[in-house]
Amino acid sequence: MKKLFTMLIVFVLVFSITGCSKNNDKTVQKDSSSVYLDGEMDSVEEMLEKDADNALSASVPSVPEMASPSPATDMDGSSLPMMDWEYDLDRNGVPEMPQLVTFDEGMGQRFELWEGNKLIWSEEGYSVHMGYNALFLCVLDGEAYLLRYRPAMYQGTGTYNYQLFSLENGTETVVRENSVSFDTNFYEGKPLYGEFDPEAIAAFMEEVNELLSYSTQLLNTDGELLDTFAGKTVAPQDTLGWLDLFDRDQSKSLLENLQAFQRARQGENIDP
Repeated sequence: MKKLFTMLIVFVLVFSITGCSKNNDKTVQKDSSSVYLDGEMDSVEEMLEKDADNALSASVPSVPEMASPSPATDMDGSSLPMMDWEYDLDRNGVPEMPQLVTFDEGMGQRFELWEGNKLIWSEEGYSVHMGYNALFLCVLDGEAYLLRYRPAMYQGTGTYNYQLFSLENGTETVVRENSVSFDTNFYEGKPLYGEFDPEAIAAFMEEVNELLSYSTQLLNTDGELLDTFAGKTVAPQDTLGWLDLFDRDQSKSLLENLQAFQRARQGENIDP
């Protein structure tokens, strides 16, 4: 009786193991069929080859496509429609296409002029003080020019200059330029490092602002100049923002405010 009982136990164990093995085989087959379509299972060699190709393509960065020219920006940062740009700055009979590019995480700007797929000219500016730059499209008597304006101030010493130029024959052809220097640091009634001539400063600013009145901003990384232009919707005008620190009298002209600034720095204590 004991022998019979022992044989029954052994039989049950063998049957259970065999059944589990078959079920595991079915599970493997079922899992395989869920991954591969019938008749499309890859061989081991093909699988290894695909893995190698995927690893190679992941390790090689894709080459970015060159961006096609896009509109430049006007004073308030909105798009300058391409249909509004019909200017021929190099005077070859073919209007250029403008593009404004930002780089260095927005710290730099580059204005570009294209003819078809050819870049014919570019100008850069940076938002750090040493790299300030401002560029404008200036249209005078139906002719288009570029106006570069750099009003630099370093610790109270100013060096302002501009160049009005075309790109005739592929090079910058300056048709008008000017500059003025001044020192706002006074000691014992006199400028420390140069001179301060209100009439010369006012005459230069009148000249610049006359050109700016016919201009549209293309590039500007000068934070102080941008603040000066803020709120002006007709044309950019430079009113010498540093004069606001002196309590400018808005009812008086720029020359009168410059003269009042000079008198105050000379110690005469006369209200503007």
